Amino acid sequence: MKGCENIHALARELGVERKLLYSWKYQFQGRPEKNHANYGTAAPETSEARLRKEIRDLRESLGAKTAELDFFAAALRRVEREQKKLEAGGPGSTPRSMPRLSRKGT
Repeated sequence: MKGCENIHALARELGVERKLLYSWKYQFQGRPEKNHANYGTAAPETSEARLRKEIRDLRESLGAKTAELDFFAAALRRVEREQKKLEAGGPGSTPRSMPRLSRKGT
């Protein structure tokens, strides 16, 4: 259909109705037919929309993995610093904990 100047002649040559050619065209493009759109349901997802969603999901996933990597890299640096202090004979440190609240009457 893209290269054809006379769709009616093409339909006659193929032995199908012209409307059927357009139906096939719309199905191939992944969209509803112009005169038969069903407004009760969502339009089928086009390949471009699907790819855009996939790119967006991949970017979000990449961002989450980058944040995770940054967290673990910082934790590893801290552990390495503490190990160097212990190897040098310095006092090791532990993370401070919350002070305990005393209970009255115990």
